[in-house]
Amino acid sequence: MIGQPPAGARLQIEAYLLKLTDAIRQLYDPVEIQVVAQRVLALELDADRVAYAEDLGDGVHVQLTRDWTNRGPSLAGRYRYADYGIELMTALLAGRSSIRPDIQADPSLSPAEKAAHATLGLGATLNVPLVKNGGLVAILAVHFAGPHDFTDTEVAVTEATAERTWAAVERARAEAALRQNEEKYRELFSSMDQGYCIIQMLYDGTKAVDWRYIEVNAAFERHNGLHDATGKTIKELTPDIEEKWIEIYDRVAVTGESLRFEENSSALEDRTFDLYAFRVGRPETRQVAVLFQDISEQKRAQAALRASEERFRKFADASSDALWIRDAKTLAVEFASQAMETVLGISPDAARADARALDAMILPEDRPDVMANVAAIRRGDAVVHDYRILRPSDGAFRWIRSTGFPLLDNLGQVERIAGFSTDITDARISTEHQAVLLAELQHRVRNIMAVIRSIASRSASTADSVASYQSLLAGRLTALARVQALLTRSTETGKILGTMIEEEVSAHAPQPGQVTLDGPPIELGPKAIEVLTLAIHELTTNAAKYGALAVPHGKLTIRWTQQVRRGTDWLHIDWHESGLTDLSEPRRRGFGSELIERRIPYELDGTGEMQFSPTGLRCTLEFPLPEKASILDTASPTPVSVHGGSLDLAQAPNLSGYRILVSEDDYLLASDVSTALRRAGATVIGPFADEMRAKESAETEHPDAAILDINLGTGAGFGLAAYLGERATPFLFLTGYDTEIIPPGLAGITQIQKPASLLKVVQAVHRLLRPTET
Repeated sequence: MIGQPPAGARLQIEAYLLKLTDAIRQLYDPVEIQVVAQRVLALELDADRVAYAEDLGDGVHVQLTRDWTNRGPSLAGRYRYADYGIELMTALLAGRSSIRPDIQADPSLSPAEKAAHATLGLGATLNVPLVKNGGLVAILAVHFAGPHDFTDTEVAVTEATAERTWAAVERARAEAALRQNEEKYRELFSSMDQGYCIIQMLYDGTKAVDWRYIEVNAAFERHNGLHDATGKTIKELTPDIEEKWIEIYDRVAVTGESLRFEENSSALEDRTFDLYAFRVGRPETRQVAVLFQDISEQKRAQAALRASEERFRKFADASSDALWIRDAKTLAVEFASQAMETVLGISPDAARADARALDAMILPEDRPDVMANVAAIRRGDAVVHDYRILRPSDGAFRWIRSTGFPLLDNLGQVERIAGFSTDITDARISTEHQAVLLAELQHRVRNIMAVIRSIASRSASTADSVASYQSLLAGRLTALARVQALLTRSTETGKILGTMIEEEVSAHAPQPGQVTLDGPPIELGPKAIEVLTLAIHELTTNAAKYGALAVPHGKLTIRWTQQVRRGTDWLHIDWHESGLTDLSEPRRRGFGSELIERRIPYELDGTGEMQFSPTGLRCTLEFPLPEKASILDTASPTPVSVHGGSLDLAQAPNLSGYRILVSEDDYLLASDVSTALRRAGATVIGPFADEMRAKESAETEHPDAAILDINLGTGAGFGLAAYLGERATPFLFLTGYDTEIIPPGLAGITQIQKPASLLKVVQAVHRLLRPTET
């Protein structure tokens, strides 16, 4: 502001202000007031342009909303204060007018700032601020295309114009708002759906006994059923009206206390009303205005709704599925059943408090598909989709099947989305395990068929006749069946060897006491059972036909022992036949000899030796006991399990005992990184979405290492990095920026580009903490 102008100038200013006042006095539109005031001022000063601009409140920009020009184009648009000199913004914020009589010769302006003025055709400017309630709200600007020496009178005229125009604009706005409110209220009372009446209380002495209707609106009769009420009393209209109504309205009329209440009236067709009663006029008139609405149907609907909600709540609580309802726009959880805690591992209250937690538990690999399905539901489609989660309650990976569908409003628009989620982990594992079992069954059947084919072929090569072939084949297939039966008896631990020999030999011993079995209880592996059962069968069959079991005085002694050789348990079996006088060695080796002398070394890594003498056969079998799989083994393959994708960090380095600070503004990425660190054993500090909170936590929590996002929503920032560097706290950058953005002083810091493998992040943190380990 300038000082007081001389007397002559004051007269000139007063004359101008009278002219301005006359020009805007009859105007009611704020925009029109501004336009006329700009024109009057421009003509008074012979200025090239007068402009009105509004401060945008960000401390950076100004919006030139309208201008009036004698010469030159309009400059309406958005501009930056900084482009036109720091002095301009400083003066305006301080409430001082900024006068620049010759911009190109102004030493306070830089060449760039002068060029910015020249681009707009500005040679001289006068900017007058309007500061209200301590803040800059608008600017009145006077422009000349060339240099111009602003006189004190011109400055005073412009400042007075700014103040007077602002006052007129504010007056016009207030009057417009008042007119608008009055129109609203008139329209409200003439078209309101509520019943409205003014009543006059009637007394017998000092006791209220009735009331008369002074005024009613159009909705009055619709809500209470009373016809032509104006001028009549309530007892004329409804003689049996309850006394409680008279008592209530009398209390309002006498005390002036306004009442909001609900009440039922049997006399008015058992209707329930929502009412607001308040005194009007002078206290002695005893008049009461009543706004009321028949809410009988609403009450019945509310009762029905409560009953329905109670049924739904009982159904939801009884369901083993997690039922949920979410807002279609915000995805906020409006309802979650108790099973959400069991199925998803998050309490209903926690889900309602922060719906983002539901998205964070989804495995990163499955999240895009889930989000696409949610978007489809929001468009109005019903979907069923399966995905994996990392359940927060117990850290288990689970398969979830969600059935989602839209809930529409009265206009057919999707207002909410709802659905139910089921834990299908066990069913999915069972299905996949069945597929593995089927493949395994097919594999084992093919192997068994190959064995049978081999037995059939080799039996034929040693048979002398069809009957002999039939006998050999039947016996060997029966022995094969016994192998399968023995492998199925998983409960006979420690008795399998003795049981196997006894079942095979006892059936061929015609005389009691011909067979002696001696040995400790030894459990055999599947492959040993398979090979040894067939070998014992061949030895027993041979003994029954040609050996000790073929003569009355023959003896068969079978002994077995367990020995340790080079740190491994071995089984030694001695088969000894006696009581013969003329046994001769067979002329050719058959199936049994090949089985004992070749198959045992090949398949059991042992030895099998047969010695024939006239008094009987002696056979020695030896092999190590460690288990090998049999083609007849009936054990099921190991069941499949849920794979955790990028959050399955079983192979990650151990971060137990370390405290890691995480600074990341993306909620889901912050959750994924934090989860990965916790699964590696670390304690997570944060995560934090802004640098200030992260720094405050670092000061008090003293992290061992940190993961930093360069941009936390406000552009690249390295304050936290500098702070951690001063404290010698190791850290790395997890960012979408290229390497070029990193300051030279931080060039050696590990930088991981987004999107990044979570395992890679954990490994990088481990290298920060344990740099000497590989």
